[in-house]
Amino acid sequence: RLVVVCLAMASPHAVALPLEQWRSYEARIFFKSYSDFANTNNPELIKLYHDGAVIWANISHDASNPKLTKLSGETWKKLLTETFEKSRQPSEISSYHNAQAQGRGSFIEIRAERYVHNRCYWDRNFRVVIKKDEQNHYKITHQDIYLNHGNYCEASPDEKVKISNKVTITP
Repeated sequence: RLVVVCLAMASPHAVALPLEQWRSYEARIFFKSYSDFANTNNPELIKLYHDGAVIWANISHDASNPKLTKLSGETWKKLLTETFEKSRQPSEISSYHNAQAQGRGSFIEIRAERYVHNRCYWDRNFRVVIKKDEQNHYKITHQDIYLNHGNYCEASPDEKVKISNKVTITP
């Protein structure tokens, strides 16, 4: 199947894209919004989740004994709301690498390697599954995420502050 896209602002011509290519384009737009909202503590992130979503959060405090927790979309949205109300600063600044989207029936699965910059760890199995709702908006119906509350960042030599000749403090 083909999807016809009219790009009225850019060109008076219609472009025909294969369905999978169109879905990949939609997935990229969705994932860009997800990343932007998450990295800026934007409450719009909450709207991207379906109430009936299933969130599998692998939570660790020291990287040695992660605990797998299943949360509903409704519970996850409440946790996000509480987080946003407590702080204007995001708790995790992430970048996504090797992101791939694949259609699975009416769902689109997006997988990526997520790097959390302010805690210096990788989530190599990050995954969201999205599906259009009744209003034709994509919503997250499933998510696998690794959350590590430890801090594994080591300051570079440039970030060290010297106090006298004997003591070095690393912020």
